[in-house]
Amino acid sequence: MNIQLVVDFLQIKDYISYEEYNIFGDLLYESCCKGDIEIVELILSYPDIRTKYGNKQYKCTNTLLHIACYENNLKLVKILLSYEEILEKSITIKNSIGDTPIHIASYFSSIILIEYLLSFEKIRRELLNITYAEGNKILSHACDTNHFELIKVLLSHDDILKEMGNQFNIYFETPLYVACFRGYFKIVKLLLAQRIIARDSCCLLNNSGETPLYISCFKGNFEIVKNLLSDNTIIQCSAHIKNINEETPLYTACFNGHTRIVKLLLCYGIMIDERTKLLNNKIINAYLLSTDISHQWIDELKLHEEVKLFLLTVCTTANYFEVNKESIPFFNIICKLPIELQMLICNLVYTDSGSRVKKYILTKYINYIYKYWVFK
Repeated sequence: MNIQLVVDFLQIKDYISYEEYNIFGDLLYESCCKGDIEIVELILSYPDIRTKYGNKQYKCTNTLLHIACYENNLKLVKILLSYEEILEKSITIKNSIGDTPIHIASYFSSIILIEYLLSFEKIRRELLNITYAEGNKILSHACDTNHFELIKVLLSHDDILKEMGNQFNIYFETPLYVACFRGYFKIVKLLLAQRIIARDSCCLLNNSGETPLYISCFKGNFEIVKNLLSDNTIIQCSAHIKNINEETPLYTACFNGHTRIVKLLLCYGIMIDERTKLLNNKIINAYLLSTDISHQWIDELKLHEEVKLFLLTVCTTANYFEVNKESIPFFNIICKLPIELQMLICNLVYTDSGSRVKKYILTKYINYIYKYWVFK
């Protein structure tokens, strides 16, 4: 559009009818969509027009700031936010699908744009008050909708992290629980890297008495369970917590047939409760059987000589795993054995019952030991 025509029209704006006056709103909208910054800046320089149209919701109830974020136009965003009226209101306005301008920026992974928006303390403060569906605040909403880049930027601000890191929605679900429920591994990993979340959220229960570990076991998200179990605090505080139906994480993994997760939980020393024993699960039964077998039984078995040597060595030394390359053949043999025998070996290695193997040594070499059993 010819800017001179706009200038001429603006000069007679005080003499045109109300209906004709609306053309300035249409001009603003079209200019924002086309990225015509010069015209936008010119029209908004008039306070009366700015007051009337600066925060107006246009098509799909988007404001000018929404449109600028859709277009990933940082320069236009800066111009709009230079006006206090727009900064005060547009940042919290939701469009027809419930998105604020900062959420739109996150859809397109506009990191520079997101960081610019969050550089305003006023925007960060307002974000803390915005509530989305199911009582989610912005961090939980981002976890629910898989907005990884937005979460990354949000967590970089201490005030947002402190306020929202462990905040509940109406179901008493934290951002970590929401991410675990959705199965977004990258987001779970990102959240757990924040100590304030890893320390508190993992032990918090929703209104069904479920922890992030429980829901991950229920849904069979192996990588998430593995990541949660890497923190000993999480194991201690949530591995044996029962939900309102008296179900533990191990029980729900067994009940839903998530074999790899059952193995993983047992490998981390998770205790088997009475209700889980009643499920008659093959792996659980094998594990229970292995706890009752004495070391003398090893010698009576007709095992491959290398396996026998492996078992006897495990029971007599704490330094066996120092030679990693020599260990690998044993693991290859172990993974070909019947499940009952695999469980016996894992039980002997992991526990101290009758064995001198130290747990800190197991921790150091756990990947070698379970690589061929848990992850196959």
